[in-house]
This record gives sequence, C-alpha cells and structure tokens, in this order.
Amino acid sequence: MSLESKPAKIVVAASGAGRSLKNLIEAQNFYKSFEVSGLISSSERCGAVSIAKSYQLPVFVGTFDGSIEPSSDLLTWLKEIDPEWLVLAGFLKVFPVLFKGMSWEHKIINIHPSLLPKFGGKGMYGNRVHKAVMESGEAESGASIHFVNSQYDQGQIIAQARVPVLSNDDANSLAKRVFTAECKLYPQVIAGLIAGELPLASQEIKTC
Repeated sequence: MSLESKPAKIVVAASGAGRSLKNLIEAQNFYKSFEVSGLISSSERCGAVSIAKSYQLPVFVGTFDGSIEPSSDLLTWLKEIDPEWLVLAGFLKVFPVLFKGMSWEHKIINIHPSLLPKFGGKGMYGNRVHKAVMESGEAESGASIHFVNSQYDQGQIIAQARVPVLSNDDANSLAKRVFTAECKLYPQVIAGLIAGELPLASQEIKTC
C-alpha cells in the first residue's frame, strides 16, 4: 500500500463472542491495508457488540428475517460508512446479498470452520461442525473463506487453511486449532483481496 492510499473500510458482521472481530481489529495494525469501520450484528447481547463498542465502532443490530435484500435501515447505515468490503465472522443469519450499485456489491465474504464443501450448510456452525468432522473420521479439517451468496456456505471459495485432526482430539481441541488457523488466514485474505492478489467474485448472484 502506498503512503498516500487510505486503508479500505471493512464492516464485520457477527452474532457471537466476537473473537474474529477482535482478531481483525488487532490485525489491521499490522496489515494497514484495511480498517474495521463498523459491526453488523443480529443480537444486541452478543459479545461482538461489546467489543465493537469498546473500540468505539458504530454498530447496527437488526432482525435479519432471511431476505436476500437489505432492510432500508441497514442500507442507510452502510451508506453512511461506505465500506469497501463486508466481512462475515460468525454471523448466523442469512445475510442480504443484493446491494445493487453499492461499492461493496460482490465484495461480501465469510469464513467457515471446515474445508468446504464438506460440513457446510444451514445449522453447521461452531462445535456442530467440529463434532461432525470428528464423527466422520476425517484426517484433516481447517478453515475456508468464500464469497457470500444467498445459500449457506455455497459461494465461490477464495482460500483455505488446513489443520490435522489428531488421534486424541475432541471437538474443543480441534476447534482451537482451526480457530488459530482462521486468525492467520482471514486478515491475509482480506489484504490479498484489497491488493488485487486474489480473484474477485463472479458477478452472478444465486437466488433461493
């Protein structure tokens, strides 16, 4: 990034504890090509909201009823921030994808704690994923970053990080190893996308 260029604004969407949000906030000081400029959440009481407020980030909390079109309130809020990328990090609702003409259109990404297309889809999040990996007898797991479309975990895969499944693992120990990989992979991929070193999404938006 040149000295004259400003970091790209990213807005994070999260529904849980906010560990990935905090990781990205800390990582922006190293990468300097992006800055976390706000949080979208589906729950006022989640840890991510508390973390965002502690960093004095603007927060939007909505109900997210499954529509692939954004509510007018969300669209207005996003227009005020005008992010370049929307970054999902443990967001458990269907996220709207039809942002026609906006700067972040086709720039919505998500991270999932498995090697997609395995162990993805509706209801597959958190330890549910890791338990399924263990029960299937997989030799490895990992994290996948993909573009977001209207179907859970089915967007174009951008990058993956692989970790071994050890003989003495349980879902919790595997989760910790995968999350460590996520913390390295996500900011790297965001920086790579901003720099144009990774492919952008197809213009096609799949509808339900």
